[in-house]
Amino acid sequence: MLSVVTDDGSTQSGSLIDEIVREGARRMPAAALQAEVNQYIAELAAERGEEGRRPVVRNGRHQPRTVTTAAGPIEVRAPRVNDKRVDETTGERKRFSSKILAPWCRTSPKVSEVLPLLYLHGLSSGDFVPALEQFLGGAAGLSPATVTRLTKQWGEGHAAFQARDLSDRDFVYVWADGVHPKARLGQAHSCVLVLLGVRVDGTKELIALAEGLRESTESWADLLRDCRRRGMRDPELVVGDGAMGLWRALAEVFPTARHQRCWVHKARNIMNALPKSAQPGATKAMQGPLARDHRRPPRRPGPRGSPVRERHPGRATRGGCRVKEMFEALETLTDRDPDQRDVAAAVLGDLLRGTALDAATARRAVGSLVNLATNEPVTRVRESALNSISEAFSYHSLPLDLVEPLAPALPTMTGELLAHSVYIFGATRDPQARPLIEPFLHHPDADVREEARQAAAEITGPKPDGHIQKS
Repeated sequence: MLSVVTDDGSTQSGSLIDEIVREGARRMPAAALQAEVNQYIAELAAERGEEGRRPVVRNGRHQPRTVTTAAGPIEVRAPRVNDKRVDETTGERKRFSSKILAPWCRTSPKVSEVLPLLYLHGLSSGDFVPALEQFLGGAAGLSPATVTRLTKQWGEGHAAFQARDLSDRDFVYVWADGVHPKARLGQAHSCVLVLLGVRVDGTKELIALAEGLRESTESWADLLRDCRRRGMRDPELVVGDGAMGLWRALAEVFPTARHQRCWVHKARNIMNALPKSAQPGATKAMQGPLARDHRRPPRRPGPRGSPVRERHPGRATRGGCRVKEMFEALETLTDRDPDQRDVAAAVLGDLLRGTALDAATARRAVGSLVNLATNEPVTRVRESALNSISEAFSYHSLPLDLVEPLAPALPTMTGELLAHSVYIFGATRDPQARPLIEPFLHHPDADVREEARQAAAEITGPKPDGHIQKS
Protein backbone atom coordinates (compact mmCIF):
# COMPACT_ATOMS: atom_id res chain seq x y z
CA MET A 1 0.00 0.00 0.00
CA LEU A 2 1.60 3.26 -1.18
CA SER A 3 0.20 6.64 -0.11
CA VAL A 4 1.37 10.23 -0.42
CA VAL A 5 1.89 11.52 3.13
CA THR A 6 1.89 15.24 3.88
CA ASP A 7 3.94 16.97 6.57
CA ASP A 8 1.16 16.70 9.15
CA GLY A 9 0.96 12.89 8.73
CA SER A 10 -2.27 12.85 6.68
CA THR A 11 -3.08 11.39 3.26
CA GLN A 12 -5.55 12.33 0.54
CA SER A 13 -8.20 10.12 2.17
CA GLY A 14 -7.50 11.18 5.78
CA SER A 15 -5.06 10.29 8.57
CA LEU A 16 -2.26 7.84 7.79
CA ILE A 17 -2.95 5.76 10.90
CA ASP A 18 -6.62 5.49 9.93
CA GLU A 19 -5.56 4.37 6.46
CA ILE A 20 -3.32 1.67 7.97
CA VAL A 21 -6.12 0.44 10.23
CA ARG A 22 -8.60 0.25 7.35
CA GLU A 23 -6.11 -1.61 5.16
CA GLY A 24 -5.47 -4.10 7.96
CA ALA A 25 -9.22 -4.46 8.46
CA ARG A 26 -9.60 -5.32 4.76
CA ARG A 27 -6.77 -7.83 4.67
CA MET A 28 -7.41 -9.75 7.88
CA PRO A 29 -11.02 -10.83 7.16
CA ALA A 30 -10.02 -11.90 3.65
CA ALA A 31 -7.18 -14.04 5.01
CA ALA A 32 -9.40 -15.52 7.74
CA LEU A 33 -12.19 -16.40 5.31
CA GLN A 34 -9.70 -18.01 2.92
CA ALA A 35 -8.18 -20.08 5.77
CA GLU A 36 -11.65 -21.20 6.86
CA VAL A 37 -12.48 -22.44 3.34
CA ASN A 38 -9.10 -24.16 3.00
CA GLN A 39 -9.67 -26.06 6.25
CA TYR A 40 -13.20 -27.07 5.21
CA ILE A 41 -12.01 -28.44 1.86
CA ALA A 42 -8.95 -30.16 3.38
CA GLU A 43 -11.13 -32.06 5.88
CA LEU A 44 -13.21 -33.47 2.99
CA ALA A 45 -10.39 -33.98 0.50
CA ALA A 46 -10.45 -37.77 0.93
CA GLU A 47 -14.09 -38.11 -0.09
CA ARG A 48 -14.88 -39.13 -3.68
CA GLY A 49 -18.13 -39.21 -5.62
CA GLU A 50 -19.44 -41.90 -7.97
CA GLU A 51 -17.20 -40.69 -10.78
CA GLY A 52 -14.15 -40.58 -8.55
CA ARG A 53 -14.16 -36.79 -8.29
CA ARG A 54 -14.07 -34.71 -5.14
CA PRO A 55 -17.57 -33.49 -4.17
CA VAL A 56 -16.29 -30.37 -2.38
CA VAL A 57 -14.20 -27.86 -4.37
CA ARG A 58 -13.62 -24.10 -4.61
CA ASN A 59 -15.90 -22.10 -6.84
CA GLY A 60 -14.49 -18.57 -7.13
CA ARG A 61 -15.77 -15.74 -4.94
CA HIS A 62 -19.07 -14.11 -4.05
CA GLN A 63 -19.98 -10.62 -5.18
CA PRO A 64 -18.29 -7.92 -3.05
CA ARG A 65 -20.32 -6.49 -0.21
CA THR A 66 -19.66 -3.77 2.35
CA VAL A 67 -19.69 -4.74 6.01
CA THR A 68 -19.85 -2.07 8.71
CA THR A 69 -17.32 -2.83 11.47
CA ALA A 70 -15.87 -0.99 14.45
CA ALA A 71 -12.95 -0.01 12.17
CA GLY A 72 -15.34 1.47 9.61
CA PRO A 73 -16.91 0.04 6.43
CA ILE A 74 -14.81 -2.58 4.64
CA GLU A 75 -15.40 -4.38 1.35
CA VAL A 76 -15.40 -8.17 1.59
CA ARG A 77 -15.39 -10.83 -1.17
CA ALA A 78 -16.01 -14.15 0.52
CA PRO A 79 -14.71 -17.35 -1.17
CA ARG A 80 -17.35 -19.69 -2.61
CA VAL A 81 -17.49 -23.46 -2.12
CA ASN A 82 -19.23 -25.93 -4.44
CA ASP A 83 -20.48 -28.76 -2.20
CA LYS A 84 -22.18 -31.52 -4.22
CA ARG A 85 -22.92 -33.79 -1.26
CA VAL A 86 -26.56 -34.56 -0.43
CA ASP A 87 -28.00 -34.76 3.08
CA GLU A 88 -29.48 -38.25 3.46
CA THR A 89 -32.09 -37.04 5.94
CA THR A 90 -33.55 -34.08 4.04
CA GLY A 91 -32.47 -34.96 0.51
CA GLU A 92 -31.11 -31.43 0.02
CA ARG A 93 -27.60 -30.43 -0.99
CA LYS A 94 -25.24 -29.51 1.82
CA ARG A 95 -23.95 -25.97 1.96
CA PHE A 96 -20.83 -24.42 3.37
CA SER A 97 -21.68 -21.74 5.95
CA SER A 98 -18.94 -19.44 7.20
CA LYS A 99 -18.73 -18.97 10.96
CA ILE A 100 -16.81 -15.73 10.48
CA LEU A 101 -19.13 -13.96 8.05
CA ALA A 102 -22.77 -15.05 7.91
CA PRO A 103 -24.55 -14.72 4.53
CA TRP A 104 -26.88 -12.03 5.87
CA CYS A 105 -24.25 -10.08 7.83
CA ARG A 106 -23.92 -6.41 6.87
CA THR A 107 -23.04 -4.99 10.31
CA SER A 108 -20.73 -6.45 12.96
CA PRO A 109 -22.30 -7.31 16.35
CA LYS A 110 -20.08 -4.72 18.05
CA VAL A 111 -21.67 -1.92 16.03
CA SER A 112 -25.14 -3.28 16.76
CA GLU A 113 -24.39 -3.24 20.50
CA VAL A 114 -23.53 0.46 20.55
CA LEU A 115 -26.70 1.61 18.77
CA PRO A 116 -29.07 1.14 21.76
CA LEU A 117 -26.65 3.06 23.98
CA LEU A 118 -26.58 5.99 21.57
CA TYR A 119 -30.37 5.93 21.33
CA LEU A 120 -30.76 5.93 25.12
CA HIS A 121 -28.33 8.86 25.38
CA GLY A 122 -30.68 10.96 23.26
CA LEU A 123 -29.58 10.46 19.64
CA SER A 124 -32.78 10.52 17.56
CA SER A 125 -33.45 8.08 14.73
CA GLY A 126 -32.78 10.72 12.06
CA ASP A 127 -29.41 11.72 13.53
CA PHE A 128 -27.61 8.37 13.30
CA VAL A 129 -26.41 8.76 9.71
CA PRO A 130 -25.05 12.34 10.09
CA ALA A 131 -23.44 11.50 13.42
CA LEU A 132 -21.77 8.23 12.41
CA GLU A 133 -21.18 8.76 8.69
CA GLN A 134 -17.57 9.79 9.19
CA PHE A 135 -16.86 6.67 11.26
CA LEU A 136 -19.02 4.01 9.63
CA GLY A 137 -19.66 5.42 6.16
CA GLY A 138 -22.86 6.65 4.57
CA ALA A 139 -24.09 3.18 3.59
CA ALA A 140 -23.83 1.70 7.05
CA GLY A 141 -27.47 0.60 7.25
CA LEU A 142 -28.37 3.24 9.83
CA SER A 143 -31.28 4.94 8.08
CA PRO A 144 -34.18 6.24 10.21
CA ALA A 145 -36.31 3.26 9.12
CA THR A 146 -33.60 0.84 10.23
CA VAL A 147 -33.21 2.52 13.61
CA THR A 148 -36.99 2.52 14.08
CA ARG A 149 -37.09 -1.20 13.33
CA LEU A 150 -34.26 -1.84 15.80
CA THR A 151 -36.07 0.26 18.41
CA LYS A 152 -39.12 -1.97 18.04
CA GLN A 153 -36.97 -5.07 18.49
CA TRP A 154 -35.37 -3.61 21.62
CA GLY A 155 -38.82 -2.88 23.03
CA GLU A 156 -39.97 -6.43 22.35
CA GLY A 157 -36.86 -7.81 24.05
CA HIS A 158 -37.49 -5.62 27.09
CA ALA A 159 -41.14 -6.74 27.26
CA ALA A 160 -40.08 -10.41 27.16
CA PHE A 161 -37.52 -9.75 29.91
CA GLN A 162 -40.12 -8.05 32.10
CA ALA A 163 -42.57 -10.95 31.67
CA ARG A 164 -40.22 -13.83 32.48
CA ASP A 165 -41.05 -16.25 35.31
CA LEU A 166 -39.27 -15.68 38.65
CA SER A 167 -40.72 -18.62 40.60
CA ASP A 168 -37.78 -20.93 39.86
CA ARG A 169 -35.17 -18.89 41.78
CA ASP A 170 -34.64 -17.46 45.26
CA PHE A 171 -33.00 -14.08 45.80
CA VAL A 172 -31.23 -13.73 49.15
CA TYR A 173 -30.08 -10.13 48.68
CA VAL A 174 -31.64 -7.44 46.48
CA TRP A 175 -30.24 -4.00 45.64
CA ALA A 176 -32.80 -1.38 44.63
CA ASP A 177 -32.04 2.04 43.19
CA GLY A 178 -33.45 4.70 40.92
CA VAL A 179 -31.36 5.86 37.95
CA HIS A 180 -32.01 9.34 36.54
CA PRO A 181 -30.90 9.54 32.86
CA LYS A 182 -31.05 12.80 30.94
CA ALA A 183 -33.33 11.73 28.09
CA ARG A 184 -35.77 9.21 26.66
CA LEU A 185 -38.27 9.16 29.53
CA GLY A 186 -41.99 9.69 29.09
CA GLN A 187 -42.63 12.41 31.67
CA ALA A 188 -40.88 14.98 33.81
CA HIS A 189 -39.16 13.84 37.04
CA SER A 190 -39.09 10.26 35.75
CA CYS A 191 -36.41 7.73 36.57
CA VAL A 192 -35.59 4.08 35.90
CA LEU A 193 -36.23 1.79 38.88
CA VAL A 194 -33.74 -1.08 38.98
CA LEU A 195 -33.73 -4.31 41.03
CA LEU A 196 -30.53 -6.39 41.13
CA GLY A 197 -30.57 -9.67 43.06
CA VAL A 198 -28.11 -12.27 44.32
CA ARG A 199 -29.16 -15.91 44.41
CA VAL A 200 -28.29 -18.42 47.11
CA ASP A 201 -25.29 -19.65 45.08
CA GLY A 202 -23.88 -16.11 44.76
CA THR A 203 -25.02 -15.52 41.16
CA LYS A 204 -26.01 -11.93 40.38
CA GLU A 205 -29.03 -11.30 38.18
CA LEU A 206 -30.90 -8.23 36.97
CA ILE A 207 -34.42 -8.86 38.28
CA ALA A 208 -36.43 -6.02 36.77
CA LEU A 209 -36.35 -2.41 35.65
CA ALA A 210 -39.20 -0.04 34.95
CA GLU A 211 -39.95 3.66 34.58
CA GLY A 212 -41.07 5.37 37.77
CA LEU A 213 -42.02 8.81 39.02
CA ARG A 214 -39.51 10.32 41.48
CA GLU A 215 -38.95 6.94 43.18
CA SER A 216 -42.37 7.29 44.77
CA THR A 217 -44.00 4.64 46.94
CA GLU A 218 -46.54 3.76 44.27
CA SER A 219 -43.89 3.43 41.55
CA TRP A 220 -41.81 1.06 43.67
CA ALA A 221 -44.92 -0.82 44.77
CA ASP A 222 -46.00 -1.36 41.15
CA LEU A 223 -42.60 -2.83 40.28
CA LEU A 224 -42.49 -5.04 43.38
CA ARG A 225 -46.09 -6.23 42.82
CA ASP A 226 -45.18 -7.21 39.28
CA CYS A 227 -42.21 -9.24 40.58
CA ARG A 228 -44.47 -10.88 43.17
CA ARG A 229 -47.03 -11.68 40.47
CA ARG A 230 -44.31 -13.41 38.42
CA GLY A 231 -43.40 -15.68 41.33
CA MET A 232 -40.67 -13.80 43.21
CA ARG A 233 -40.49 -14.71 46.91
CA ASP A 234 -39.48 -12.49 49.83
CA PRO A 235 -35.72 -11.83 49.83
CA GLU A 236 -33.74 -11.92 53.05
CA LEU A 237 -32.38 -8.38 52.75
CA VAL A 238 -33.07 -5.40 50.49
CA VAL A 239 -30.42 -2.68 50.22
CA GLY A 240 -31.42 0.80 49.08
CA ASP A 241 -30.31 4.41 49.16
CA GLY A 242 -32.66 5.29 52.03
CA ALA A 243 -35.57 6.66 49.98
CA MET A 244 -38.72 6.24 52.08
CA GLY A 245 -40.81 5.33 49.05
CA LEU A 246 -38.93 2.06 48.65
CA TRP A 247 -39.21 1.09 52.32
CA ARG A 248 -42.97 1.74 52.42
CA ALA A 249 -43.52 -0.25 49.22
CA LEU A 250 -41.35 -3.05 50.55
CA ALA A 251 -43.38 -3.29 53.76
CA GLU A 252 -46.54 -3.62 51.68
CA VAL A 253 -45.41 -6.15 49.05
CA PHE A 254 -42.62 -8.13 50.78
CA PRO A 255 -43.39 -7.64 54.48
CA THR A 256 -40.95 -10.27 55.80
CA ALA A 257 -37.93 -8.84 53.96
CA ARG A 258 -35.50 -6.78 56.01
CA HIS A 259 -33.98 -3.59 54.60
CA GLN A 260 -30.68 -1.79 55.04
CA ARG A 261 -29.26 1.57 54.01
CA CYS A 262 -26.61 1.31 51.29
CA TRP A 263 -23.16 2.12 52.70
CA VAL A 264 -22.05 3.71 49.43
CA HIS A 265 -24.94 6.19 49.43
CA LYS A 266 -24.46 6.86 53.13
CA ALA A 267 -20.76 7.60 52.64
CA ARG A 268 -21.53 9.93 49.73
CA ASN A 269 -24.08 11.82 51.80
CA ILE A 270 -21.54 12.27 54.59
CA MET A 271 -18.90 13.51 52.14
CA ASN A 272 -21.33 16.02 50.60
CA ALA A 273 -21.94 17.52 54.05
CA LEU A 274 -18.22 18.05 54.76
CA PRO A 275 -15.78 20.63 53.39
CA LYS A 276 -13.27 19.28 50.90
CA SER A 277 -10.41 19.74 53.35
CA ALA A 278 -12.05 17.29 55.79
CA GLN A 279 -13.12 14.66 53.25
CA PRO A 280 -9.82 12.66 53.05
CA GLY A 281 -9.72 12.23 56.81
CA ALA A 282 -13.41 11.30 56.97
CA THR A 283 -12.96 8.74 54.22
CA LYS A 284 -10.10 7.09 56.12
CA ALA A 285 -12.11 7.11 59.35
CA MET A 286 -15.01 5.31 57.65
CA GLN A 287 -12.89 2.61 56.05
CA GLY A 288 -12.85 0.52 59.22
CA PRO A 289 -16.63 0.21 59.72
CA LEU A 290 -17.26 -0.14 55.98
CA ALA A 291 -14.72 -2.94 55.54
CA ARG A 292 -15.80 -4.88 58.62
CA ASP A 293 -17.46 -8.23 57.99
CA HIS A 294 -21.12 -7.98 59.05
CA ARG A 295 -22.04 -11.55 58.22
CA ARG A 296 -21.93 -12.68 61.85
CA PRO A 297 -25.38 -12.89 63.47
CA PRO A 298 -26.26 -10.73 66.50
CA ARG A 299 -24.51 -11.81 69.70
CA ARG A 300 -27.76 -12.89 71.26
CA PRO A 301 -30.03 -14.39 68.59
CA GLY A 302 -33.04 -13.91 70.88
CA PRO A 303 -34.83 -15.96 73.50
CA ARG A 304 -34.90 -19.62 72.68
CA GLY A 305 -38.65 -19.72 73.00
CA SER A 306 -39.37 -16.71 70.80
CA PRO A 307 -40.99 -17.26 67.39
CA VAL A 308 -38.51 -17.53 64.53
CA ARG A 309 -39.36 -16.06 61.14
CA GLU A 310 -38.87 -18.26 58.11
CA ARG A 311 -36.17 -16.90 55.84
CA HIS A 312 -38.02 -17.79 52.64
CA PRO A 313 -41.72 -18.67 53.07
CA GLY A 314 -42.74 -21.73 51.14
CA ARG A 315 -39.34 -23.38 51.02
CA ALA A 316 -40.23 -26.06 53.55
CA THR A 317 -42.80 -27.51 51.17
CA ARG A 318 -40.02 -28.21 48.68
CA GLY A 319 -37.92 -30.31 51.03
CA GLY A 320 -36.57 -32.54 48.28
CA CYS A 321 -35.12 -29.54 46.44
CA ARG A 322 -33.58 -28.20 49.64
CA VAL A 323 -31.95 -31.53 50.48
CA LYS A 324 -30.56 -31.78 46.95
CA GLU A 325 -29.15 -28.27 47.29
CA MET A 326 -27.60 -29.27 50.62
CA PHE A 327 -25.79 -32.27 49.13
CA GLU A 328 -24.43 -30.10 46.31
CA ALA A 329 -23.10 -27.64 48.91
CA LEU A 330 -21.55 -30.48 50.94
CA GLU A 331 -19.64 -31.63 47.85
CA THR A 332 -18.43 -28.09 47.21
CA LEU A 333 -16.96 -27.87 50.72
CA THR A 334 -14.05 -29.96 49.41
CA ASP A 335 -13.46 -27.76 46.34
CA ARG A 336 -9.89 -26.54 45.81
CA ASP A 337 -11.08 -22.95 45.34
CA PRO A 338 -11.51 -21.21 48.75
CA ASP A 339 -14.12 -18.87 47.23
CA GLN A 340 -16.25 -21.88 46.31
CA ARG A 341 -15.86 -23.31 49.82
CA ASP A 342 -16.84 -19.95 51.27
CA VAL A 343 -20.02 -19.82 49.16
CA ALA A 344 -20.88 -23.44 50.03
CA ALA A 345 -20.60 -22.72 53.76
CA ALA A 346 -22.91 -19.72 53.36
CA VAL A 347 -25.41 -21.80 51.38
CA LEU A 348 -25.50 -24.42 54.15
CA GLY A 349 -26.13 -21.66 56.67
CA ASP A 350 -29.04 -20.47 54.57
CA LEU A 351 -30.47 -24.00 54.44
CA LEU A 352 -30.12 -24.48 58.19
CA ARG A 353 -32.37 -21.49 58.88
CA GLY A 354 -35.94 -22.60 59.39
CA THR A 355 -37.38 -26.10 59.27
CA ALA A 356 -36.65 -27.05 55.65
CA LEU A 357 -34.15 -29.70 56.85
CA ASP A 358 -35.10 -32.45 59.27
CA ALA A 359 -33.07 -33.15 62.41
CA ALA A 360 -30.82 -35.85 60.93
CA THR A 361 -30.06 -33.84 57.77
CA ALA A 362 -29.33 -30.70 59.81
CA ARG A 363 -26.88 -32.65 62.01
CA ARG A 364 -25.09 -33.91 58.93
CA ALA A 365 -24.75 -30.39 57.54
CA VAL A 366 -23.48 -29.02 60.87
CA GLY A 367 -21.01 -31.90 61.20
CA SER A 368 -19.53 -31.06 57.80
CA LEU A 369 -19.29 -27.38 58.74
CA VAL A 370 -17.52 -28.29 61.99
CA ASN A 371 -15.01 -30.34 60.02
CA LEU A 372 -14.44 -27.40 57.65
CA ALA A 373 -14.00 -24.91 60.52
CA THR A 374 -11.51 -27.24 62.19
CA ASN A 375 -9.25 -27.95 59.21
CA GLU A 376 -9.75 -24.96 56.89
CA PRO A 377 -6.55 -22.87 56.36
CA VAL A 378 -8.34 -19.76 55.01
CA THR A 379 -9.69 -17.52 57.79
CA ARG A 380 -12.70 -16.13 55.91
CA VAL A 381 -13.88 -19.64 55.03
CA ARG A 382 -13.56 -20.75 58.67
CA GLU A 383 -15.58 -17.72 59.72
CA SER A 384 -18.31 -18.52 57.19
CA ALA A 385 -18.49 -22.08 58.51
CA LEU A 386 -18.66 -20.94 62.15
CA ASN A 387 -21.23 -18.29 61.25
CA SER A 388 -23.48 -20.92 59.65
CA ILE A 389 -23.10 -23.23 62.68
CA SER A 390 -24.02 -20.35 65.01
CA GLU A 391 -27.19 -19.59 63.08
CA ALA A 392 -28.18 -23.27 63.04
CA PHE A 393 -28.64 -23.16 66.83
CA SER A 394 -31.48 -20.66 66.42
CA TYR A 395 -33.53 -23.34 64.67
CA HIS A 396 -32.13 -26.69 65.84
CA SER A 397 -31.27 -28.11 69.27
CA LEU A 398 -27.83 -29.60 68.60
CA PRO A 399 -25.76 -31.70 71.03
CA LEU A 400 -22.34 -30.81 72.37
CA ASP A 401 -20.63 -33.89 70.91
CA LEU A 402 -21.48 -32.63 67.41
CA VAL A 403 -19.50 -29.37 67.83
CA GLU A 404 -16.93 -30.49 70.44
CA PRO A 405 -14.31 -31.26 67.70
CA LEU A 406 -13.88 -27.46 67.48
CA ALA A 407 -12.11 -27.48 70.87
CA PRO A 408 -8.67 -28.74 69.66
CA ALA A 409 -8.65 -26.06 66.93
CA LEU A 410 -9.26 -23.14 69.35
CA PRO A 411 -5.52 -22.30 69.77
CA THR A 412 -5.29 -21.67 66.01
CA MET A 413 -8.21 -19.21 65.94
CA THR A 414 -8.19 -15.43 66.09
CA GLY A 415 -10.41 -13.38 68.41
CA GLU A 416 -13.37 -13.22 66.03
CA LEU A 417 -13.30 -16.96 65.38
CA LEU A 418 -12.94 -17.66 69.10
CA ALA A 419 -16.03 -15.58 69.82
CA HIS A 420 -17.97 -17.66 67.30
CA SER A 421 -16.77 -20.92 68.83
CA VAL A 422 -17.50 -19.88 72.41
CA TYR A 423 -21.00 -18.85 71.39
CA ILE A 424 -21.51 -22.27 69.77
CA PHE A 425 -20.47 -24.11 72.94
CA GLY A 426 -22.84 -22.00 75.01
CA ALA A 427 -25.69 -22.51 72.56
CA THR A 428 -25.63 -26.27 73.25
CA ARG A 429 -26.77 -25.50 76.85
CA ASP A 430 -24.85 -28.56 77.94
CA PRO A 431 -23.19 -28.29 81.42
CA GLN A 432 -20.26 -30.30 80.05
CA ALA A 433 -19.45 -27.33 77.80
CA ARG A 434 -18.56 -25.15 80.81
CA PRO A 435 -14.90 -26.36 80.97
CA LEU A 436 -14.53 -25.39 77.33
CA ILE A 437 -15.89 -21.88 78.00
CA GLU A 438 -14.34 -20.91 81.35
CA PRO A 439 -10.72 -20.45 80.08
CA PHE A 440 -11.97 -17.60 77.87
CA LEU A 441 -13.57 -15.65 80.71
CA HIS A 442 -10.13 -14.02 81.20
CA HIS A 443 -9.11 -13.78 77.54
CA PRO A 444 -7.24 -10.58 76.48
CA ASP A 445 -9.86 -9.85 73.81
CA ALA A 446 -12.84 -8.04 75.35
CA ASP A 447 -15.25 -9.47 72.75
CA VAL A 448 -14.15 -13.02 73.57
CA ARG A 449 -14.53 -12.38 77.32
CA GLU A 450 -18.03 -10.98 76.86
CA GLU A 451 -19.03 -13.88 74.62
CA ALA A 452 -17.68 -16.37 77.19
CA ARG A 453 -19.61 -14.64 79.98
CA GLN A 454 -22.88 -14.78 78.05
CA ALA A 455 -22.22 -18.36 76.91
CA ALA A 456 -21.71 -19.44 80.53
CA ALA A 457 -24.98 -17.72 81.44
CA GLU A 458 -26.74 -19.57 78.62
CA ILE A 459 -25.81 -22.93 80.15
CA THR A 460 -27.59 -22.06 83.43
CA GLY A 461 -30.47 -20.24 81.70
CA PRO A 462 -33.97 -21.56 80.86
CA LYS A 463 -34.25 -24.51 78.51
CA PRO A 464 -35.20 -23.86 74.86
CA ASP A 465 -38.69 -24.51 73.57
CA GLY A 466 -41.00 -23.20 70.86
CA HIS A 467 -39.90 -23.51 67.24
CA ILE A 468 -36.50 -25.13 67.79
CA GLN A 469 -36.28 -28.68 66.46
CA LYS A 470 -34.75 -31.46 68.46
CA SER A 471 -31.67 -32.78 66.69
